[in-house]
Amino acid sequence: MDEQNQAGEALAELLRQHHATQIPKAHIPIGIGAFLILSALSPVAIVPFLGAGLVLADAGKRIRDRRQIVQQSYADPSVLMKKLTPAQKQTVDAFIQQFSSPKALPLEETPGVTWDLTDVQAFPVVEPEPDYVPAIDKPDHFVGVNELVEPLPIHDGRPPQELPCSLPEFLARQIHVLISATTGSGKTHMLQCLCATLANRGHRLLICDPKGSRWGQLEPVVRRMDSGSDYFAIASDLDKELKRRIKRNKDGEDVGAHLWVVFDEWTLLKGFCATLTREGQMLFQQRILKLIVAGRELNMHLIMVNQSHQLGDLSLTPGVFSAPMRDNLCTLGLGCKTTKDNQGNEMEGNDKSINSILQDSYLIKQKEDRLAAQAYHAQLRQQPQVNRTYCLHASSLRIGVVPDLEIPAITQLRCFYDDPPDEEVTAT
Repeated sequence: MDEQNQAGEALAELLRQHHATQIPKAHIPIGIGAFLILSALSPVAIVPFLGAGLVLADAGKRIRDRRQIVQQSYADPSVLMKKLTPAQKQTVDAFIQQFSSPKALPLEETPGVTWDLTDVQAFPVVEPEPDYVPAIDKPDHFVGVNELVEPLPIHDGRPPQELPCSLPEFLARQIHVLISATTGSGKTHMLQCLCATLANRGHRLLICDPKGSRWGQLEPVVRRMDSGSDYFAIASDLDKELKRRIKRNKDGEDVGAHLWVVFDEWTLLKGFCATLTREGQMLFQQRILKLIVAGRELNMHLIMVNQSHQLGDLSLTPGVFSAPMRDNLCTLGLGCKTTKDNQGNEMEGNDKSINSILQDSYLIKQKEDRLAAQAYHAQLRQQPQVNRTYCLHASSLRIGVVPDLEIPAITQLRCFYDDPPDEEVTAT
């Protein structure tokens, strides 16, 4: 995906967040004012309530209109320009104009960077340090279903390692999974492969979908998310299930089948939950954090999908999701050379999610180790047969190639809500 397409996608996501977080705040004082005025003027007691109710109904309609714009934007991004103020439209037009025509970038003296002057855009080509470029002639190292070039030595004992099985099978063995993937990287296909694998193991599933994606055979376990209240209700139900399993675990009983909850597109989740009160946002986050900490022992698991792998970007309010929970998460980045869109047409992808992980000093602490891993990934991407690469952090760093994956036929499918608990646990 070129710079212009990346900019367009980023702008679309910003506009979706803008529409999703708009609340008609002026309706509250207007409704109160209408109630007070009508109370003073009308001798009929019900009239003030009707006036205030009409104001609140209009506020609800405006919120629904905004949500409808977000939903329609995935098929037609142009609808995102609706209901913008003239000043906002002018800002968006200026942003679009910036990327609509070729414009040379300033050429500066940058160590380790060469500039291709034949390209009008003058994109930089960064050359890895020679000490860490792997000397590989051809990809002749095969591991299971993943085809890899010979891994580089990494000095802190964390070299890119081989997967003992296919990528969906490996993810199915984890406690919780954070998928950091950019548009066009194949995350939806990977999610469907992973969820089908989990379903065939007899695990229960709940997929929270704010986009209205096509899930095929998995559709019965999909819940459409249209508001922050929908997410809050899901978190409440999960908290009740968590308490039920804690009690069963203390009593020495079986806690129940594995339960996997998928939160697709965390960015949209944040937009919807922005309509909750601050107390509601904090309670939602506390319940998710409690599930993350206690999930391993209670067979409860989360799969979170976000553009960024940074834990701080998961927080609805600052500082809630932070580094100490990193050990509970298996972090996966996906990037593709080429893949196909929903209509079967070829589309360009990028490695943004993988590169950000390989540059993270928290995950890979030594600079030389990061450079080595980046150079190894660069070598992978130069191979003509590479379709999609992954970068995965669990207890160790793993980089490899994901072949074309077929979604397995689902032999059994159990939804979280299909099996009601045999007893209720009082919320505390």
